[in-house]
Amino acid sequence: MKRGLSAIGEKRFFVIFVLLGVSLAACGGGGGGGGNPLAIPAAPSNLVATAASSSAINLTWTDASNNEDGFRVYRGATSTTVTDCVATLGAGATSYSDNSLAAATTYYYQVKAYNSAGESAASNVASAITSPPAAPTNLVATAVSSSAINLTWTDASNNEDGFRVYRGATSTTVTDCVATLGAGATSYQNTGLAASTTYYYKVAAFNSVGESASSNVANATTNPPPLTAPAAPTTLQATAASGAINLAWIDASNNEDGFRVYRGATSTTVTDCVVTLGAGATGYLNYGLAAGTNYYYAVTAFNAAGESPASNVASGTPLLGPISVDAGNRHSLALMNNGTVRAWGSNTDGALGVGASIDNSLVPIAIGGLTGVSAISAGDGFSLALMNDGTMKGWGENFFGATGSGDNVTPQYTPVNVVDLTNVKTISAGGYYSIALKNDGTVWAWGSGYYGQLGNNTVDIPSFTPVQVQGPGGVGFLNNVLTISAGQNNTLALKNDGTAWAWGRNDAGQIGNGTTTDALVPFQVQGPGGVGFLNNVSAVSVGEVHSLALLSDGTVRAWGNNDHGQLGDGSTTTRLTPVQVSGLTNVLAISAGGHFSVALKSDGTVWAWGSGQNGQIGDGGSPADRLTPVQVSGLTNVLAISAGLDHALALKNTGTVWAWGYNGFGQIGVGTNTDALTPVPVSGF
Repeated sequence: MKRGLSAIGEKRFFVIFVLLGVSLAACGGGGGGGGNPLAIPAAPSNLVATAASSSAINLTWTDASNNEDGFRVYRGATSTTVTDCVATLGAGATSYSDNSLAAATTYYYQVKAYNSAGESAASNVASAITSPPAAPTNLVATAVSSSAINLTWTDASNNEDGFRVYRGATSTTVTDCVATLGAGATSYQNTGLAASTTYYYKVAAFNSVGESASSNVANATTNPPPLTAPAAPTTLQATAASGAINLAWIDASNNEDGFRVYRGATSTTVTDCVVTLGAGATGYLNYGLAAGTNYYYAVTAFNAAGESPASNVASGTPLLGPISVDAGNRHSLALMNNGTVRAWGSNTDGALGVGASIDNSLVPIAIGGLTGVSAISAGDGFSLALMNDGTMKGWGENFFGATGSGDNVTPQYTPVNVVDLTNVKTISAGGYYSIALKNDGTVWAWGSGYYGQLGNNTVDIPSFTPVQVQGPGGVGFLNNVLTISAGQNNTLALKNDGTAWAWGRNDAGQIGNGTTTDALVPFQVQGPGGVGFLNNVSAVSVGEVHSLALLSDGTVRAWGNNDHGQLGDGSTTTRLTPVQVSGLTNVLAISAGGHFSVALKSDGTVWAWGSGQNGQIGDGGSPADRLTPVQVSGLTNVLAISAGLDHALALKNTGTVWAWGYNGFGQIGVGTNTDALTPVPVSGF
């Protein structure tokens, strides 16, 4: 029995032993058979992670083993937590695409090879971000020359491979890629550009995933090309006109800032610059010239780089014509460019200077024997002339000695010398008194002093000879005066500091010092509302009982009597201090008449306001007051204006004289006594 059981047990142990030996051989252990053990595969190398899109990353690696059964791909949120096995791949695999990832997220990877012996060490860690880089910000474009623009920006990304710079001709067409730069770039200079041209830019970052949104659009304009002096004008021509020479030329340059017109007495002495004109000018009227004199001209162009050579020299001889006009109370005067004077209107008091045989003249007539005149002024029944040598002559009503003859013999029917006065540069005839400004800036007066209009601190005392106008408060004498204007009974003086000073009658506030008390010596004209003082004055004019001042900004201030709206502020309220004339700008000249005012604008048009009862507004409307300025009908290209008691004159650049308003004494100069509601040409010019 035992023997049988032992035999069976031996067989069982043999089978178990054999099976055990096979198992030991598969794990690489010892035992029957004696085969080689299996090695764990080598780790993969050169792992690279590349973002393929906002949701995918591609992996590649090198298979460094020859005995793997496959590969396992691990992923993590950081480089030290790459533990999540996301894929198991077969033997020989060297790439994998990890999909369904979150955008704008960094992922870290490792790869391991494995076989039945175990898993290899991990590969290197590789990472990628699942989105394009962020857009650059704060793009700034700066021109640095006529051909280059510098760009700077802020790099707002940490995963770009580089930047692309785009350019366009407008802000909406920035599509031309002009440069591709490396990662981390924050500036670029775009060269080879056209001068004086505006360029628009934007910058985008890029990586293997794609390109960022664009930066802001920035633009800059390249500098102008290096400036050179302009080309000389060509084909200068000089054409004679009444009291003037009309010049025309061809602008041969495209970079001038303007032109200078030079004049001379001979063709080799054309050195006196008479005017500077703006860019593009091709003509100029040089007026106020002496008749019968030959004038020579040349024109140059200029800019910041210099002045061009001169044009050809051209010459011309002006025709006889008027160069200035002045309207008195009932008569008119015109100064001709040969130094003679013509007069028309009332001669009751000898104001025409042509003797007692003529009562009134309905057309201009020459004042015999009067030559060498440089300026004229028509007053109330008398006239004044400034001579080339700085002396004066006067004629007409002389009851208070206004003609300056040294007595009160009246009238003076022909011009007489003003006594004791030389070196005069400006004259003005008032009501029954006269004012003269000397070259030294002092002011002298003579004639009626009933209201203190002589400015010598006396009242109701006429002077038959000139007396010097005193200073403010009667201390010293008025000085530094640039120009003067005499009204009916008060005077304005403009000083070289742009302030205005007045004296004489003040019953309607025409002095402008906030009172109605007559001023026996000069008072400074106050500012609007009596605040401070009026300044920046460039011209003054006094009417019968109101005053005007032109400011350097081309606007006008007015004060005094306003019964017909002659102050132009839209009311009929008398003003003791200056108010602004409504809606009037770009004014070149002013003239105050009886109860109306006239202004010349820079465009050559004429505007008037105040009393229109005799047509002196000149707009052709009903004889009613105009409380604000209206344009005088049909007048253009006007050079000078003058307002009388109730008529007005205008000198045009054609050498013609135009008149409108009251014509009861023929002061319009058209051969009749009919009032003119709009300007009409004066006969003989």
